[in-house]
Amino acid sequence: MTDTKGKISKGRQLIERMRFPDLQWRIPRIGEDVGRTVLSNGLVLYTFPDKSLPLFNLDFRARGGTLHEERRRKRLASVAQALLRLGGTERHAPEEFDELLDFHGLTLQGQARLETTALSCWGLAEKLPVAIDLLLEAVTQPRFDNGKLDIIKEQWREALRRRNDDPTEVASREFGYLLYGDDPQGWDDNWEDIEAFTAADIRCWHEMVWDPGHCFLAASGDFETAQLIELLEERFVAWPNCCHALPNIPALKGQANYGTHLIARESSQSCICMGSLGVDRYDAQLPAIKIANYIFGAGGFSSRLMDKVRTREGLAYSIYSGVDLTLRRRGRVIVSVQTRTDASQKVMDCVAAEMENMRSSLVSPEELEQARESLVNSTYMAFADTEESLRNLMQLEVIGWPSDYYETLLSNYREVTREEVGEVSQRLFRPQDLLTVVVGDRDVLAKSCPQSLQWEQREIK
Repeated sequence: MTDTKGKISKGRQLIERMRFPDLQWRIPRIGEDVGRTVLSNGLVLYTFPDKSLPLFNLDFRARGGTLHEERRRKRLASVAQALLRLGGTERHAPEEFDELLDFHGLTLQGQARLETTALSCWGLAEKLPVAIDLLLEAVTQPRFDNGKLDIIKEQWREALRRRNDDPTEVASREFGYLLYGDDPQGWDDNWEDIEAFTAADIRCWHEMVWDPGHCFLAASGDFETAQLIELLEERFVAWPNCCHALPNIPALKGQANYGTHLIARESSQSCICMGSLGVDRYDAQLPAIKIANYIFGAGGFSSRLMDKVRTREGLAYSIYSGVDLTLRRRGRVIVSVQTRTDASQKVMDCVAAEMENMRSSLVSPEELEQARESLVNSTYMAFADTEESLRNLMQLEVIGWPSDYYETLLSNYREVTREEVGEVSQRLFRPQDLLTVVVGDRDVLAKSCPQSLQWEQREIK
């Protein structure tokens, strides 16, 4: 601070004289900071003790998700995980199981993803043995209560009924359906399919997926590793590895649709999604791809899209780009924006022009350096606490990345050149074969953008 005469305050002078040693930081290493143990039944255990607080966190993962399902069972994994959490166990009815969790101050949550299903539990460290018993009971002795199944189905029915309320969600969802086509990621949700799920269907799915040979458990918090391993071996001995095989994930055929698709909705604004298929998680140029995406549209106010569309043209409050980088098959390259309906075509032209700029000319040294530093810092933040650190490290094995991925990532960011950013931009940003979905007012678009009359009209359920 300065006084009215512009002099530096004594406090400021004191602060400026302070000197601190350089921050010593490194990513936790498996085998040193983080333990990895394979239990006798085949389950892979990751441990990261942290006695700073008397808490624990258990993150259970099983390989097997929505990509392993048949078309008519698209949401089976999601319904199964919800019922695993809410449906009780053979020993405890649903209400009794919930009361046990509440009594011991434990939180238990389930989730299904594309390739995995998850069950997480956390609470006070003194309750860790109880949590392990209840978690194991939920996984190995699920009740799959029919009454709870009916409630979960009704929740899905209501979600499907209201899924078109938010035009932004409509644009993103329909973009995915059109991008992937006849593929698990392109299949539409269907109430009749969800309604037909039975407890027997869910039990069959559960027994196939929740097998120790498919499972990983991350334990972080206040515990002694040796005691935890001993406890898990004692409790998990009754959970045998049955070597159930998962269905194959189908090969991705390629981008299903190009061109512009209009979903008509009376509104003063249009919601727009633009993009194409991108890369998979095994791509050799992932660091350069992350940097290119940051410069293009993921870097907030420092990105080219935000600078062009918001700052200079005033056409949108926010615009961003995303590139899926953790999928086994090719993910999306997507730009999402909401703008005045009469400005829709201008925004789309701006996006295509910035894509062409990324392809045709090298990014500036300043853009490259800013992107590098931001991504390096975000990697640091991904390891800000033991829970998140352990989850990130275990995920490397779950998805098949090398255990030193994050350590090499930081140096790889610094080795990316302007030329490599240009090279990957040629692959990522392809204005000549974009898929575009516009949710907007047909009549207003026809006046401000006559070419919209030639867009493909898409009806939604």
